[in-house]
Amino acid sequence: MDKEVYKIAVGGLLHDIGKFAERGNMEISKQYWLDNEGLYCPEYNRRATHKHALYTAAFIEQYKDILPQEFNSREWISEDSPEDSLINLAAKHHKPETPLQWIVAIADRLSSGMDRVEFEDYNKGIGVRDYKKTRMFTIFEGLDVDTVSDSPQDYEYRYTLQPLSPTTIFPTRDASCRSIEGAQADTEYERLFEGFIEELKNIKHKRYIPLWLEHFDTLLMVYTTHVPAATVGKVVPDVSLYDHSRTTSAFATALYLYHRHNKKMDIEAIKDEKEEKFLIISGDFYGIQEFIFASGGSSTKFAAKLLRGRSFTISLMTELATDIICKELGLPFTSVILNAAGKFTIIAPNTEGIKAGIKRAVEAINEWLIRHFYGENTIGISMTTASPEDFQFKKFDTLWTKVGNDVERGKYKKVDINRWAGVVKDYLQGFEAQPCQFCGKRPVKEEVEGEGVCRICRDTIYIGNEIVKGRNMIITSPDAEVYGDATKEPILGRYKITFDHSGELKELAKKGTLLKYYDISIPESEEKVFKGTAIRFINGYVPVYTRDDLPEDTEDDNHRREGHVKTFEDIARISLVQEKDTTRGIEAIGVLKADIDKLGKVFESRLKRKSISRIVMLSRQINNFFCLYLPYVMNKDDRFNNIYTVFSGGDDLFFIGPWNSIIEFADFIYDEFKRYTISRLTLSAGITIHKSGEPVMQFARSAEESLDMAKSMGRDSVTLFSRTVKWKVFKSLEEIKNNIENWYRDKIINNAMLYRWNEIIEMAKEADTICKEKMFSDSRNYRALSWRALLRYNVARNVARDIKDEELRKNYIDEIAQKTCGWLDVHKDNFVIPLWQIIYGIRKSSTERRD
Repeated sequence: MDKEVYKIAVGGLLHDIGKFAERGNMEISKQYWLDNEGLYCPEYNRRATHKHALYTAAFIEQYKDILPQEFNSREWISEDSPEDSLINLAAKHHKPETPLQWIVAIADRLSSGMDRVEFEDYNKGIGVRDYKKTRMFTIFEGLDVDTVSDSPQDYEYRYTLQPLSPTTIFPTRDASCRSIEGAQADTEYERLFEGFIEELKNIKHKRYIPLWLEHFDTLLMVYTTHVPAATVGKVVPDVSLYDHSRTTSAFATALYLYHRHNKKMDIEAIKDEKEEKFLIISGDFYGIQEFIFASGGSSTKFAAKLLRGRSFTISLMTELATDIICKELGLPFTSVILNAAGKFTIIAPNTEGIKAGIKRAVEAINEWLIRHFYGENTIGISMTTASPEDFQFKKFDTLWTKVGNDVERGKYKKVDINRWAGVVKDYLQGFEAQPCQFCGKRPVKEEVEGEGVCRICRDTIYIGNEIVKGRNMIITSPDAEVYGDATKEPILGRYKITFDHSGELKELAKKGTLLKYYDISIPESEEKVFKGTAIRFINGYVPVYTRDDLPEDTEDDNHRREGHVKTFEDIARISLVQEKDTTRGIEAIGVLKADIDKLGKVFESRLKRKSISRIVMLSRQINNFFCLYLPYVMNKDDRFNNIYTVFSGGDDLFFIGPWNSIIEFADFIYDEFKRYTISRLTLSAGITIHKSGEPVMQFARSAEESLDMAKSMGRDSVTLFSRTVKWKVFKSLEEIKNNIENWYRDKIINNAMLYRWNEIIEMAKEADTICKEKMFSDSRNYRALSWRALLRYNVARNVARDIKDEELRKNYIDEIAQKTCGWLDVHKDNFVIPLWQIIYGIRKSSTERRD
């Protein structure tokens, strides 16, 4: 890639690093101040303002030994603009003099959503608060536009000043975060900055800018995700320094390429806010469900690995599709501002060459997808033009609505029909061998444990097996010689994937065949996330066999080995309860599918004072809950470490696990998501229960139908046993379950009572219908109307039978009859939600019945 493009991108990414350095008390000599203050700091009322700009320059200079050498060498200085070193591009954004410096300054403004007047006021440093004491607000608190004011004093929640981790992502109302003493504020920032510098020393691939920059971007995210970008004037500090820096980099790159292409590299042209200089590229991977749950082969082996591999590959292919597009357009990865759940957004220059490049890239991607997936999966692209003023607060709503409309229209023209519609040419000629045993769509080319597979399914099994081992993922060009095993079919025709480490990585980087190096492991510590390389949160948790899980007789079982993904059959078996010599419960799989309610409306109308950096911030915050926090919890919490992630990211999730654990996990997710978003966002969920041998596609369909039922009840609801209730009601039903379980454990009620309740529920439901429709004249309805008497009769026969104290027994009978009547009056047939959980849990297991 053009080194000038990289310099602009890095200049945008580092332009505010001085804020972090200044707050972290980075030392600057008195002489450096005297020599450079006038160069980088604007002046207002005879005093220097925005001293962080000087700190940006000092940071790049002082840490030159641990930064790539190009950052401080003449190698990155153009003969046409010798004054535009990286230091000047990054540090002169408040006092720009050259066209390139103005590009970074304008990008800074656009990322913030400011118009020219606001930016000039900001440049004067008006109303500077004690920036070290200010902790970042949560963007979720600003979602309810009718109840939240513009005054920062009215916001209650803050983030602690700590690196990104699975536990620090939660905001707090703790008063200590709103009122911080000066000494404590200094100490916290110093500790954070010192940690950042120590990690900076250990970043890999310093000699290879594209790789190093991705690693550095992750480091910046980890250490500045809770550092507020702005603390000046009336600004509500709810955007992180990281998100502001990333979007600034994207804008700067697009502006530079636009003006260079149009040969209008003069300051007045760069400052023009009316011209449509930007192209917002929105991408969508279509057919995700069809890809993940593909079926058609004759073999059911490796079901868990295939499912896991396909889910992971969706995220991976989306990541690599953006890489293809960016390389075709001459853009760095920082131009990708959104990328989650099969969707991505890129900021590009609005030129005809860029549009032609997008077409070439998308055609190449879709040609590969159609050749291997026959039209079931494609990448769709929509493009929206925008001017700089469209990104200002007062106009951004209109722009983002336009982007959404363009995306919707793009769904109706996913691919070039004239090019790819109709019969797949030469399809049958490809089958010299039998169809793949797993997909039934592609010819056999490989073999896995005696099964004939196509290369796509072979690679999917390989990926599904490797990603659970917690190793880094290495992405190379197809011709790269790698150590150990790797994918056989280049993904999207351009990428080979391997998970094996070797001493040859430096040589691959030197040759340019090492394209990406990602840490995809699930964090095992609450504190340590960054490990020297770029992180991609695209790997959900899956349960694997430990030595304790495996009896001696599984030694020759290829599916049940230490470190291998657990089979659905064994996951279902975990739902059984062992009590002395008795095994109880049903052996079944629980499936949970959920998504955020009306998330599109959140971005469209509930996000206060909307800007591109806030859109990016909100999207990343949501994704962190699903892709960072939940995998960590599942890995650490014994209650949930047998639950299998199908997918979890963006705005939805899909899990498979022991049926009783899944119900508890759904409740846990709702509570934690409510805590994470301070009750500003809600979830709807569908839970279904299946035999482990059912086709996975049936799991998906049933769970989707269950989720649709929950949404049809006004959202913020959950469906279980085909009954839909609000989460608040679900909580009360869980309390009822606990109550009944206590009675059962204490032998106050017996199995017969549980099954009698099951019959009476139907009578109570029928009686409710009779009363509503006034169907009293039909004598056949009398039995249903007598459900209360029948309930009392059965309670008297089956409650506290072993208690000899008649008075105590009568008290139990009265209590249980009264409570049950009340529960049925309130919850009607939703009473089956707690009741059936108990019945399913106490049944004599099918294994024991067979014995």
